[in-house]
Amino acid sequence: MPKSIHDDPALAEKIYPCGEKTDALARCYCGAIEIVVRTENPISTGFCHCVGCRTAHSAPMYHILYCETGNLDCKTGLEKEGCHEIQIIKGIELLTVVSRGATVQRDVSKRGLGRLQCRLCGTRMLNALISSDDGKSRWGVFPSTFTEKLKNFARSWQPRRHFNCESAILPLTAICDGLPKYLLGEDGPRIVE
Repeated sequence: MPKSIHDDPALAEKIYPCGEKTDALARCYCGAIEIVVRTENPISTGFCHCVGCRTAHSAPMYHILYCETGNLDCKTGLEKEGCHEIQIIKGIELLTVVSRGATVQRDVSKRGLGRLQCRLCGTRMLNALISSDDGKSRWGVFPSTFTEKLKNFARSWQPRRHFNCESAILPLTAICDGLPKYLLGEDGPRIVE
């Protein structure tokens, strides 16, 4: 018996069926940027409801998949050698940092570059961040840019949670997908009952 409608793993598996694939191709709207994602187990995958992400993506929530390695340096934006979980294979020179406006400054050495988009069509393609938890670099891609449906990918690629739900503009009771929904409070994250 699930604890609540917001934490029902059997329902989540039904809503988000999976295949076996552990590699994907992501492409921007105009096709100038392509990213290959290869990983058995992403760090995290889920739906974000925070104001910054909702506004940046012009959506009520958005889906992201984070990995530990990428071929773009999170601090400098320069291409890195070798094979990585997130590999920009086309158009790396077209990725530009999304401006956060004159009133919001970003310390790249502590937070990373942030959101990156295609300079030609404006598609958000990548997050290049430094985790405030452990100081490690993280790369996030958006399954909405994948060239295949989400159901083709392994269970570990399927969304695992909703986070920053305290900022949600959709009623959480309307999102009956079985995934835990986390609110960030004074005592840290907690699951919506």
